[in-house]
Amino acid sequence: MRKILKFCFNTTAWSPSRSEWLALLSSLPKEERERTTSYMFKRDSKQTLIGQALIRYCIKCFLNTDWQNICIGRNSKNRPFLKLKETLCLSQLKSVDFVIDFNVSHSGDYTIIIAGMFPTKKKADDLEESPKLGSDVMKIDITRSKIRHPNESDEFLFQHQLELFERVVESKFSNAEKAYIHNRPNPVERLTAFYRLWSLKESYVKAQGDGIGFDIKRIECIPRSDLLFDLNSKKGLVIEDTQILVDSKLVKNCRFYEQYFMYSSDSVPNQYPSQRPHLHIMTHCIIESDKSIKDRKDADQIGEFVEIGLNDILKDLSYVENIEEFSEFEEMWKGFSQKDEKPVDF
Repeated sequence: MRKILKFCFNTTAWSPSRSEWLALLSSLPKEERERTTSYMFKRDSKQTLIGQALIRYCIKCFLNTDWQNICIGRNSKNRPFLKLKETLCLSQLKSVDFVIDFNVSHSGDYTIIIAGMFPTKKKADDLEESPKLGSDVMKIDITRSKIRHPNESDEFLFQHQLELFERVVESKFSNAEKAYIHNRPNPVERLTAFYRLWSLKESYVKAQGDGIGFDIKRIECIPRSDLLFDLNSKKGLVIEDTQILVDSKLVKNCRFYEQYFMYSSDSVPNQYPSQRPHLHIMTHCIIESDKSIKDRKDADQIGEFVEIGLNDILKDLSYVENIEEFSEFEEMWKGFSQKDEKPVDF
């Protein structure tokens, strides 16, 4: 049976205590600890640490195993993956009839993950026929423009922010995508349309696993429905009907899932997102082979991204290292606590 998990964590709102930071950090292998602590700003370290924690949390949910049993590697393009043979709880099994894929993204206030466990009739190491997952999150943000033009109207700020991306639009978007952006009725909708298309493209590229090696101009996304809110629940409705062309050919084995996401404490958005703070677009896609689609017995039950709290992640956490025996952890905490949260212009 296929299982798919979607979580998001608010890294901006998280101000980690020493015990929280070290508990999560000590649960990671040395190379990931070094990666996490290498960043200049707290924001980037928090996003990286929570991303690693979410990966392990999802795999723990799938396999019902301790974090310390989970072995994550990186391929030649730096994409994390589960190393099945090295994962201790699976190493004694003669065969494994499933594969696990996942993808993490972060932007604005949130770090998100899409993770899936899929049955397979082939060797678990053969991932060619298995589904591939990609995700992306974009915050509809005018911070840079507001810093530069603090006394201007919202309409001006959204238009200015879009103009900052105009070179990207001209060089990386198709004529149909440009029309989709420029035909929107106001600067708010035009900037939102840009973020939506970019998030779609990024999630597809990440699912392919090609990273910066894939020319994003080859992709044309065709949204068929607007992103909407449920006014009662104050949640974004999940949209599933966007299509994608690659090299002008329709990709039939790719499905997108898109939604708006806000802090749960925010009100339903008004006309301009400066009055709807923390609004994000969250997107994920699933790319499957024809054989994988044929073998699928039931339709995936894929809902919205679920906001997860730190207590959920820390529950039943097992450490890889004993914190008290290693002074390096105290140095890592000291280095983190002395960093600025983020660059001054963000």
